[in-house]
Amino acid sequence: MASTQASFHSNSLQETVRPLAAFPENIWSDRIAPFTPDKEEHEMYEREIEMLKAEVNSTLLATGKTMMERFDFIDKIERLGVPHHFDIEIENQLQEFFNVYTNFGEYSAYDLSSAALQFRLFRQHGFNVSCGIFDQFTDAEGKFKESLCYDTRGLLSLYEASHVRTHGDEILEEALAFTTTHLTSGGPHLDSTPAKQVKYALEQPLHKGIPRYEAWRYISIYEEDESHNKVLLRLAKLDYHLLQMSYKEDLCEITRWGKELESVSKFPYARSRFVECYFWAVGALYEPQYSLARMTTAKAGAVLTMIDDIYDAYGTLDELQILTSSVESHILPACQSTVAGDFIRNSARSPRIDSQGVRIRLAQYQKQQIQEGTGCQCPKFRALLVPVEDEINELPQQWRTTEMLGLWKNYMRTSFTQSRWFFTNKLPSFADYLSNGAITIGAILVSSAALLYMDCALEDVINWLSTNPKLMAAYSTHMRLMNDFGGHKFDKERGSGTALECYMKDYNVSEEEAARKFREMWEDTWKVMNEECLRPTPIPRDVLKMLLNITRVSETVYKHRIDGFTQPHAIEDHIRAMLVDFMSI
Repeated sequence: MASTQASFHSNSLQETVRPLAAFPENIWSDRIAPFTPDKEEHEMYEREIEMLKAEVNSTLLATGKTMMERFDFIDKIERLGVPHHFDIEIENQLQEFFNVYTNFGEYSAYDLSSAALQFRLFRQHGFNVSCGIFDQFTDAEGKFKESLCYDTRGLLSLYEASHVRTHGDEILEEALAFTTTHLTSGGPHLDSTPAKQVKYALEQPLHKGIPRYEAWRYISIYEEDESHNKVLLRLAKLDYHLLQMSYKEDLCEITRWGKELESVSKFPYARSRFVECYFWAVGALYEPQYSLARMTTAKAGAVLTMIDDIYDAYGTLDELQILTSSVESHILPACQSTVAGDFIRNSARSPRIDSQGVRIRLAQYQKQQIQEGTGCQCPKFRALLVPVEDEINELPQQWRTTEMLGLWKNYMRTSFTQSRWFFTNKLPSFADYLSNGAITIGAILVSSAALLYMDCALEDVINWLSTNPKLMAAYSTHMRLMNDFGGHKFDKERGSGTALECYMKDYNVSEEEAARKFREMWEDTWKVMNEECLRPTPIPRDVLKMLLNITRVSETVYKHRIDGFTQPHAIEDHIRAMLVDFMSI
């Protein structure tokens, strides 16, 4: 968000004061080495994975197992990061269990760990099971029995289950408080491995963790379990390694693309975060079939970052007004203009807009604005406009639709509104800030970019997205709250306003009280998202998972009151685990 610094003009001399930010440098510029997968090695791993998949599938479908043994095996498959190999089998089994075992009152023999695992898996897959399964563990007053406080395994399972709660799940609110209290007090007294698991879970609940990173962690934990399934473990390791090879190849392409854009020279004031953008894309869609969707999502994130920093950390208000009007009236419509339209339709290779024609019109527009007395005479104005034009020209052809261009226009408008508030020293109401900020956070644009390359995202999904449904509203709000929470200290030091300050002003509360309220608000958005992912829903589950996964990355990046995107060392370990350091196999 722009600081309150402004431009100053005089008849003889113009002095421009810019809201520059001392962003940390790109820590990955010299660490991403060129990578070409070994074809023979790749094929060898693929063949072994196919054999391992067949064995795991046989175990998954084997008859003679109890329902809880099947639930436990499904949980292991998912936590080890290989559910994409068994989507149909897992779906069929859970549907079968849901049809037969929904009357939990008849199954009071379940222990707490088993009951909570069943509940969590059903809810995570969209099956709207009742919280009644937990009634057997409460007393006459609806409180969890104190005898459970010694069952660490059960408490941990219940704690994880409490995070799939929705509005009205009062017993799960009680479960979260109960388990948090007893795990916090009892965890330090456990043996080393269980104590580490409890400590980590309290910091990062499974339901809110990035699936690929959680798989990386769990593989080492599962390997230490003497009863582990050797075939399943081998499959998990090979699959993780093979996907890392694909990620490394894509990451090299993303960094090459970034260098070709000359983003560092064009945007010296902006954050160079191509690796972080690809990390976010892998967090959202890690499965092998979504390589193109990941690349597109990462590029969208990179473009958004550069534009965001123009508004927040470079442009003056006069420049930003011209920029916004120019992009809306001249650059974006050029995607559908006669000249550019013919160029796109007739081009057999990756299309680019006729930049020369667009630049002529931009120059004419700039001249007109200056003649009318509304333009900025800053000599760096062209340096500000041209890179933005180039970035928008880089957008894939699929983005050049009325709907997608409408999203970009709205993003630019709201970014300018945000800048105007703070250039004029105006703190808006918290409601106005949040409404505007849910757009400027770019969540809808990033997810729309991913949807373009998801086969399941048909026209009805795009239409659903355009109506700003409850899930999308909660998803965007969560990201805005998390971003402002994590970046508050950095923004405050450079004189920028944030959502926390707007809330403090509106409700006359301290920063700590506002921070506590923010935690409540983003927990509320999780409840909404959990509700909206329950069946029946016309939206494909892969789309729902993608939206939840982007939220999970946001939760990880910002929750410790650090903006891990701006301060990249904060998420360095996650990036190394997922993208850089190969897993030992």
